[in-house]
Amino acid sequence: MHILLLLGLTAASYTDWRKRTIPNVIPLPLMLTGIVWQASAHGMDGFISSCVGLLTGILLLWLPFALGGMGGGAVKLLGAVGSFTGVAGVAQVFSISAIIGGLACGFETLRRKTWKQTLCSLQHRMVFAFLHQRLPSESEVPMTQAPVYLPYAAFILCGYVLTALYGGNFPWIF
Repeated sequence: MHILLLLGLTAASYTDWRKRTIPNVIPLPLMLTGIVWQASAHGMDGFISSCVGLLTGILLLWLPFALGGMGGGAVKLLGAVGSFTGVAGVAQVFSISAIIGGLACGFETLRRKTWKQTLCSLQHRMVFAFLHQRLPSESEVPMTQAPVYLPYAAFILCGYVLTALYGGNFPWIF
């Protein structure tokens, strides 16, 4: 059954890379499939595990999404991973994808020589949120550069594949 998740993650990575969007037709059916599969394989415990994993996946990426660091498709996609893997699996996939994605973003900002502007923009968003008790809209954030865009679905795919290949045996994560 995880082959469906792998195919879905691959399709999401491709569309995220080519079109900079993840259409709902990919993560939403994956979420439902994960829940149904877990429920049919493990009964009520599987259903609960799947739902909690889905919510955990969404919550793990909510703050980066709310701060404008990624789109909603990646949030739903990690939720779909959680519906298949449960809390422990989605936490490991998230950790690995965050490490790989963070390194890729860091290299890209260094390559573009925009790391100072990137840090200033992040600082502005955080200070604004603290002072105003809400997140800034795009018009309230000064844009001094073109944003660095990296398809986060590809990092989620890498995190899932590495977790599947190594059985989640990453002592440096959990």
